[in-house]
Amino acid sequence: PVATLLKAMTVLSFNLKVLNVGCLVGVNTIKLYLLRQCVAPLALLIVLIFLTCKKRFLLDRMSVRAEFINSAAFVFNLAFISIITSSLAPLVCYPHPGESG
Repeated sequence: PVATLLKAMTVLSFNLKVLNVGCLVGVNTIKLYLLRQCVAPLALLIVLIFLTCKKRFLLDRMSVRAEFINSAAFVFNLAFISIITSSLAPLVCYPHPGESG
């Protein structure tokens, strides 16, 4: 059970290799970086779709705007560290041995 939980948590760190996204977009580093940057906005789009369906089919008096703002704040609060580390990943430079680059 712990191994399953840890595997599920890798999605929150925007590790797209778990989802085998390479089969869909290829192994191009730039495409994977751009896809990793789109995870949080796509999550917000999914939340908006669910909230709209919830209003339409379940609770007619619900305020979609207020629910969406609360949900968006929760998503960005949950994924803040992952968003920052994935956006700063191209700026990380590793030294190469022997002055080769």
